[in-house]
Amino acid sequence: MRSCSTTIVLAFSCALLIASAARAQYVPSPLTDQYTLTDQTTQLGTNEWLFSYNIYNDNQEGSNWPLATGLGGFEVLLPTTAVISDITTPPSYSPGGNWTANGGAIDGYLLFWGGGSQSTYPIGAQMTCSFVASDVTVGPTFAQITTYWSESTIPPGNTYFQSGNGAYYSEYNTTVDGPQPVPEPASASMLLIAGMGMLMHRRRKPLA
Repeated sequence: MRSCSTTIVLAFSCALLIASAARAQYVPSPLTDQYTLTDQTTQLGTNEWLFSYNIYNDNQEGSNWPLATGLGGFEVLLPTTAVISDITTPPSYSPGGNWTANGGAIDGYLLFWGGGSQSTYPIGAQMTCSFVASDVTVGPTFAQITTYWSESTIPPGNTYFQSGNGAYYSEYNTTVDGPQPVPEPASASMLLIAGMGMLMHRRRKPLA
């Protein structure tokens, strides 16, 4: 069984290396003035929250094909213990495209992705998406915004990579208010017990 598991791990690792070969030299950029991202959290119940995100495209647009380039994806990391529901995907910017939500808590992320060049949001457009997460609390969470360049001329100053289908993309990392794991009850109990122990120890100390 051990050798079988090792073979599976090695095969999986090789697959990852092959899939990422085209991006080996690419490092996502920190989000600066490419997009304006705002988040909103609304508590719906105990450990249940609505997470909403608005992304305004400030300057991401191809120079020779502007209406088919721009904001094409948004990803938020999730704790694997979260329960995700009520996902609202953004509408396509132009007729003919569509947005989907991929992944989930078991994958550790939720990815909103535009299908077709008509789905992308050009400069001056705002995309909105949301979801409900249960068994979570709120905290700083990794997020990533993707620009779709198609085969357009990419404006100078943008770091990008080419995917296997020949299209070009840029990715920008940032943090948002997102779902975080709820502290384990056992951890809270241990802290309570430790605090009580310290209190009893102080009470037993003789007076000077």
